[in-house]
Amino acid sequence: MALNPTELAKAIKKLETEIAVNVDVIRDSTGTDHWLWDDLLSKLSFDANNYLYVNLGADSAGLLKKADLNFDANGYLNVNAQVVANPSNLDITLSALRDALKGANNKDFSTLEADVEAINSKLNDIGGHAYNQLIDADETAAQEITLDTKGLKLLEVYAVATTATNFYLDVSNDNTNWIEGYYSWSNVTEVKETYWNGFRYVKLRSDAAGASGDKVTLILSAK
Repeated sequence: MALNPTELAKAIKKLETEIAVNVDVIRDSTGTDHWLWDDLLSKLSFDANNYLYVNLGADSAGLLKKADLNFDANGYLNVNAQVVANPSNLDITLSALRDALKGANNKDFSTLEADVEAINSKLNDIGGHAYNQLIDADETAAQEITLDTKGLKLLEVYAVATTATNFYLDVSNDNTNWIEGYYSWSNVTEVKETYWNGFRYVKLRSDAAGASGDKVTLILSAK
């Protein structure tokens, strides 16, 4: 909004009168005296359209210079972005900033997400529950399920079939090398067992048996 110089002068005069200024001079930390109103008014001027201008001082003074400011055709104030974005006290290359942000073992933001996800995965394993199940599968074909216990020790084993068949519990530490038949049950229709298990991976299998329409269910649960 344009400020009318006459109105501004009246406002300043009124302020001087109302506060009855007794101190006309202030002294800065360098010992330089500044006349309050004279200093203020010397920095203000108006153009032909009554727009207020503030004198920023000589171009050599300060971080932001007078030459770095200009108004466009719409009256918007433009500031030299290079001056604002790269002052001397923030003079640092992008490569230097990158190196400064790196942590131990050359860790950076590109590995942060993977590290956080790995930590969350381990936290979820603590006091958690893992299970796998196959419900009412075709008993005339061999069936199996595998469970990653995630280090959980209490293992529940459940199996049921329409027609008596053989069930097997296999175990492995790496999901590659398996000990088959670690436990086994021959010619039964149901298995219900609880184990204190130290193997990371377990597998429950059933042999093919019965006739068309016969079903088998396999469940492994660790906690």
